[in-house]
Amino acid sequence: MTPETLAILTHPEIIALNQDPLGYQARRLRDDGDHELWAKPLGKKDSGDIAVVLLNRGGKAATISFTPKEIGISANDGYAVRDLWKRETLEKSSKQAKLEFEVPSHGVVALRIKGKTTSDSPFKP
Repeated sequence: MTPETLAILTHPEIIALNQDPLGYQARRLRDDGDHELWAKPLGKKDSGDIAVVLLNRGGKAATISFTPKEIGISANDGYAVRDLWKRETLEKSSKQAKLEFEVPSHGVVALRIKGKTTSDSPFKP
């Protein structure tokens, strides 16, 4: 196994998403053909801690965007954004109404977003 493969298979932040104690299955929130938005709450449904995956099935890189509201986060109250594959915090207190990411062909961007849950969160019971 190459060091790159080993790093992918043992990535602690990605493994943590799968082993989250809530055990909530990620759901597709948006399907735009070749581009999809998937998300799931972490810890508890109203924690404001959300795992987000942007999936690009297309044959070329694409910019995929979404709003915090789509994942049940209030932009007005600020939120933090972490790119899990890059192991990098992108924003500590963003109030952007829209997020955009370049997603490679047949690739994903995996994010962890922490903020205040909205009353119309897609994960509320």
